Amino acid sequence: MSGVGTRAWRVRGASVEGHNLVPEWLSHGYVSLPARYLDPLPGRPDLRRLRAAVEVNYSGKPYDAREKLVEDLHRFLTVMREGDTVVTTDADQRLHRGRVTGPAEFVSSPDGLANLRRKVTWHSDATPHNQLPERLVSKLAQSLDVVDVTDDLDQAARPAGGAGTPRLAPPTRELADRLTVDVAWLTDVVDILGRKRQIVLDGPPGTGKTYTAQQLAQHLATPDAVKIVQFHPSYSYEDFFEGYRPKKTGDGPVELDLKAGPMREVALRAADDPHHPYVLIIDELNRANLPKVFGELYYLLEYRDGAVDLMYSAEPFSLPPNVFLIGTMNTADRSIAPVDAAMRRRFAFFTLHPDESPVRGLLRRWLTTRALPTEPADLLDALNRQLGAEHVIGPTYLMDTDTGRPDRLVKIWEHEILPVLADAFYGEGRDVRKEFGLDHIRSLVAPPSAGDGPA
Repeated sequence: MSGVGTRAWRVRGASVEGHNLVPEWLSHGYVSLPARYLDPLPGRPDLRRLRAAVEVNYSGKPYDAREKLVEDLHRFLTVMREGDTVVTTDADQRLHRGRVTGPAEFVSSPDGLANLRRKVTWHSDATPHNQLPERLVSKLAQSLDVVDVTDDLDQAARPAGGAGTPRLAPPTRELADRLTVDVAWLTDVVDILGRKRQIVLDGPPGTGKTYTAQQLAQHLATPDAVKIVQFHPSYSYEDFFEGYRPKKTGDGPVELDLKAGPMREVALRAADDPHHPYVLIIDELNRANLPKVFGELYYLLEYRDGAVDLMYSAEPFSLPPNVFLIGTMNTADRSIAPVDAAMRRRFAFFTLHPDESPVRGLLRRWLTTRALPTEPADLLDALNRQLGAEHVIGPTYLMDTDTGRPDRLVKIWEHEILPVLADAFYGEGRDVRKEFGLDHIRSLVAPPSAGDGPA
């Protein structure tokens, strides 16, 4: 029985390139993978390093074989840990269980059949094939050499809530203080993200959408379980999920390889680690053609228990329940088409607007907690009153500890705020510098009356 927080893995041993390695495993206390052409990789290599190593050392193998090897190596080298359960079936289809007791190591072995190893303490008993649950038998028959069988092998090892969506960590006061927002608002965001699994932070420029998404993701998941991508008008399904890319083959003809994009990489890692959240941040979500980028994944955003046949791989694919998407949208960019109803139905939206909580008053709170002059907050309020609700800008432009210096404030206004406003009013014939220049906005901020001074 595996302990809470540990995993269980089936490693194929009875048919390794035609050889039965299981008796050797059992008698000498280890489990192994054939990796004769792979150079030793220190630490716990990520998918990118593994894929690069396989591309170099196994270039003669077809794409499907290389991808299978990458998945097996990733699970064996990176996801598998000491204390995990490992199982294998012998030539008589009996199931043997053991416990991983050492890190992965590269050693010499005859014909390179077992040169990547982990030490294992094997149990003395074995379970006959006819006594195994049907679902576990199905998992044992998978073509991959390393398969996660945690939920099938040991139901008691499941964390609360079973194999469903992992519970997201509630926001802390420290996170709220870092973002200068209320814990209650963050709690709503996390609660809905945990239920919906896809949210969008939208609002005008300067409202901290991307920063909030990054801080929230880092709170919910480990750093290596967070990935960020930025959409743009030419971004495609092939960039996002998978597509064919040219492969360098020297002076020979150009070959095409099927390459995984960030969405598929995150999904693969999440499937290997089902009890922990993985977060993909999609910055500027609405700058791309969303139906084109998501393709058949549109369906999986709404039906996480379902599966679709992939466009290029032509194999069934499910989006793991522990994958969470956080998108950001700039609502002031008029070059962007509105998000269609299908996408809006699949995401929950949280608006970050200067006139609404949690952004309203954020700059003043930020300045006050740092004992800085509050003039920038007064200027921003006056500017937004002049701009009107359609063109307001957010406080992050002025969240600079040097805004108390007159020269720094002038530079921010001239080179960051006014260019944004010039773009917003492009083609309307307005003199942005005259209407919204710093001197003019300062003149609109009411000076303190004589009665406000000390008595």
